[in-house]
Amino acid sequence: MQQPKGQVPVQQPDDPPSASGVTRQGGHGKSKGRGRDIDRKRDAPAKRDSDVGKEIVKYPAGASGEAVFKPVLRPDTGGTVGPKIKLLANFFPMKFREDVVVFHYDINIEPDVKSKVRTREVVNHFVKLQKAAGIFANVFPVFDGRKNLYTAKKLPLRNNQDEIAFEMVGERRPFTMKIQLAGEIPFRPLLAFLCGESREPALEAIQALDIILREMPNLRFVPVGRYFFTNSTGCSMGPGLDLWKGYYQSVRPTRWKTVMLQLDTSVRVFHKGQHVLDLIVEFFGLRHIDEAASLRPADWAAFAKHIKGLQVETTHQVDIKRTYKIIEISSKPANELTFPLNQPDGKSIPCIVSQYFKQQYNIDLRFPKLPCLQAQPKEKHRYIPMEFCIVKKGQQLKKLTDEMTANMIRRSAVPADERQKLINGVVQELNLNKDIYMKEFGLEFSPHMIELNGRVLPAPSMRYRNQNITPRNGSWNMRSAQFYSSAQVEKMAVISFDRRTNIPIIMNFVTSLSKAARELNMQLPLNLCDNVEYGNRAEDVRRLLSNLRRKHGPELNLVIVIMPNFKSSEIYGTVKKVGDTEIGIPTQCVQPKNVLKNNQQTLVNICMKINSKLGEVNTIVASPSVIFSKPVMIMGADVTHPSPGDFSKPSIAAVTASYDAMAFKYAARIGIQEHRKEIISDLSKITRELLLNFFKKTNGQKPKKIIFYRDGVSEGQFREVLAYELRAVQEACYSLQKDFQPLITFLVVQKRHHTRLFCKNDADKQGRSGNVPAGTMVDEGIVHPVEFDFYLCSHEGIQGTSRPAHYHVLYDDNSFTSDELQKLTYHLCHVYARCTRSVSIPAPAYYAHHCAFRGRHYIDSCQTKDLPERDSEIARVLKQMNDACITHTDITGMFFT
Repeated sequence: MQQPKGQVPVQQPDDPPSASGVTRQGGHGKSKGRGRDIDRKRDAPAKRDSDVGKEIVKYPAGASGEAVFKPVLRPDTGGTVGPKIKLLANFFPMKFREDVVVFHYDINIEPDVKSKVRTREVVNHFVKLQKAAGIFANVFPVFDGRKNLYTAKKLPLRNNQDEIAFEMVGERRPFTMKIQLAGEIPFRPLLAFLCGESREPALEAIQALDIILREMPNLRFVPVGRYFFTNSTGCSMGPGLDLWKGYYQSVRPTRWKTVMLQLDTSVRVFHKGQHVLDLIVEFFGLRHIDEAASLRPADWAAFAKHIKGLQVETTHQVDIKRTYKIIEISSKPANELTFPLNQPDGKSIPCIVSQYFKQQYNIDLRFPKLPCLQAQPKEKHRYIPMEFCIVKKGQQLKKLTDEMTANMIRRSAVPADERQKLINGVVQELNLNKDIYMKEFGLEFSPHMIELNGRVLPAPSMRYRNQNITPRNGSWNMRSAQFYSSAQVEKMAVISFDRRTNIPIIMNFVTSLSKAARELNMQLPLNLCDNVEYGNRAEDVRRLLSNLRRKHGPELNLVIVIMPNFKSSEIYGTVKKVGDTEIGIPTQCVQPKNVLKNNQQTLVNICMKINSKLGEVNTIVASPSVIFSKPVMIMGADVTHPSPGDFSKPSIAAVTASYDAMAFKYAARIGIQEHRKEIISDLSKITRELLLNFFKKTNGQKPKKIIFYRDGVSEGQFREVLAYELRAVQEACYSLQKDFQPLITFLVVQKRHHTRLFCKNDADKQGRSGNVPAGTMVDEGIVHPVEFDFYLCSHEGIQGTSRPAHYHVLYDDNSFTSDELQKLTYHLCHVYARCTRSVSIPAPAYYAHHCAFRGRHYIDSCQTKDLPERDSEIARVLKQMNDACITHTDITGMFFT
């Protein structure tokens, strides 16, 4: 990650700080903020006349030598701003006895079983054998599918450990189960944590509860992570694919001094459990399997891609059902394919597959001209004729096409009332109070959603040049309003990749767009500076943009690019790559249907994007938070990862930071890093660049406060992200000036969770989907027992059921009250430049998300799009990719809008 092209780097300090144990001090001698409960002193007095370096105050080290981070506690009893609203949440209270002690056992199976599903089958069989008179007599154990087994009673083991041999039908060798007591888990510490008497979260007890509640669903349904899927919806998602319905469940500690079970509905795409021959007929649209003999090698290659990685069960042995994972399809049919058959003397001879099945099993193949499926491991040459294979039921499709994803979203986006009914239907189907495992461990379950009080935060008034507008339920109309500050475009050109948009249509669009711009007090020329240029392929983009820049120089402010009448990420990506990083021309892509329609609202939305791209301000909050009384920099960050199943592409980080008084304008930096790495590698360097940009754009001012919204982090990563990324921000401040100590607040924003809120009263429901109002805030009941977090549904739920954003404060120097931070967060959801709506997360985090995806387009132009396997080569390739993401110095506005 580097500074923009052409920018002179500021000199670094001679002695940069160590990356270990870094923090900063706020205040005089003691921290006024939250996030650490210790007194600290300066390592040395601040030097007011120095512009480089800064002494760093260290966290106390734990036993491991690493810094110890304590969570930020809730600063008060919760917010008070906004009228109350009665809500239901998809949380179901549970009761447990504090005198219960759970016994935890480690188990080890020999020979080793690789598959988690197979491991559970073996353990279930072992438990069944030991039920009558063995160690599990009158005991109902639960198992996590790996190595951990839990019981409510202590098992009668010799010296708390034992080895027991047993057999399974269809297995050549017997198994040995080694079981050993690992510890005892009392529930009393969990109650102390929930009541605020202890800061220790009793994770072992929570994990045990989670496994207890998952035991019966594991036996009844198909488990996928934290999800369980019951059966097909009857909706086909393509050849051999079905849409299955299911649900999500998780045990959550809450502020109401109890644990709750969170339940939500879900759908996923699964492979049908069917014969491979039937799958072939369906996949190729054949009338009968006999027609498969005429398929070409390219056809079989497509089928191999579909079936690769699937598990199949074999049928050629009546008494033995074996399962194999498919890795390939043979290039030859079964009556020609040979493999090395081992002989008693240790040697091997070539053997034809069809002959082997005749000799070994006395079976004549019905379809000897079909290729065979090859199972792993490859070196064992396991070839199975397709007529003996059945696709095992319950296998999820891991990588969906864009069409499948859109179809699945449409089918799962149900209105709030319907989703509430579906969740209650899951509760009835589970019937947890009849669950023998819950009874075994003394658990009780309430089948009713929790009722709680929310608040509806007042929407901020939005200031335009000529008037203020107050949003209603998360949206507002700009009719007769003018941008707060407006762009003046001197020269504009058009490139079209759609042949239907001829010159008259394009000129009519330009005229309408210019008229809409004038009404917003923005100037777009009525006449283009050049003839409309047409392109056909992504390869044409660089030539067309280069020609325009060469002919018109820096006076060319904007190029409108009309996209082809089909989805082309390659053309779009090339336009953005060339315009943003190579030539330095702001580009606005437009769909051809919008050029043809000339809809007024669409024209206004295009103008909003153009205005922000050119560095101007669409609107600001009329009465901003008191935090803006002094210079403040709002930051957003996100990291996107390659899709599941991709093991070579890099992860992309993006960071944005405001640089104006009201946090509308944002600068951005994009960085490419190692595959699936969540921690932002070069955050210190990025933050330094963004601080310098703030200093430059605000005539020498330095932010007194930094508010950092970090998107895309799971709860299990909180400590790691805070430890590294907070330090990185502090190091950036240190590197610029010794006494530069802005107060930092670090929040995580989560959208990928399963909390859903429902209005209890019909009168409160909004829109056709019946969702909660925009601005609905929850900071009681379902939130963390002691830490500073809250849920905010800042947007209007137009389709499906609204999902609130979950905010968790990891560090806070600014001593925010609940009301102050909630108000600031809600206001930041209203300054998103691309629409006149409040959005689901604060604008800086949303922009970071856009930038991370933009980075994927930038690196597509690199010679190497994947990371090499050799560590020595990774650094070189990452540098090449990061160089490709440096924006041109002529791109001064928000290029990502």
